[in-house]
Amino acid sequence: MKTRYFIILLCWISVGVAMGQEMSLDSCRQSLKRALLAGNSDSVATAYCHFGEYYAYRNYDSARYYNQKGLEAIRSSAMSISSSERVSLYCTLLINIADAYLADGNLEEAIRRNQFAKKEVERLRADVEYHTTILGTLGVLYRRCDKPDSALICYKEALQLLETITCMAQ
Repeated sequence: MKTRYFIILLCWISVGVAMGQEMSLDSCRQSLKRALLAGNSDSVATAYCHFGEYYAYRNYDSARYYNQKGLEAIRSSAMSISSSERVSLYCTLLINIADAYLADGNLEEAIRRNQFAKKEVERLRADVEYHTTILGTLGVLYRRCDKPDSALICYKEALQLLETITCMAQ
């Protein structure tokens, strides 16, 4: 039963990666240009997020740079982060930055960034998918850092969250 939840989690992550790779650089540029002309900080943050996802597996420095620009744009807005769309965008940007550190091999910084993202996801009461994504990534990071007990705790917590969702859906 738990294996099925873990497979669902991995599929969800894979879909996100595939969606990020489908974007073209030109579409990212045009999206950012439109957002900057409109002056909407959420649209600008979203456009930078798309750039970050485009570069996620091409250039880790660029991925971090654009996702960080997205965070700056969303934080510069006069409104506090409150709507579910803003929370989702904010959490996505945090996760993308942490993933760029992981992909670049900087495991300590990836752990630090994921721990911060986890606190923010909990503070903002973001969708459980963000929480399980972070926990799964932390599990991988701890395993790679020879901390199997910590990895197991993260995996177990992610599976418990997924089981809770499944029980609520039935």
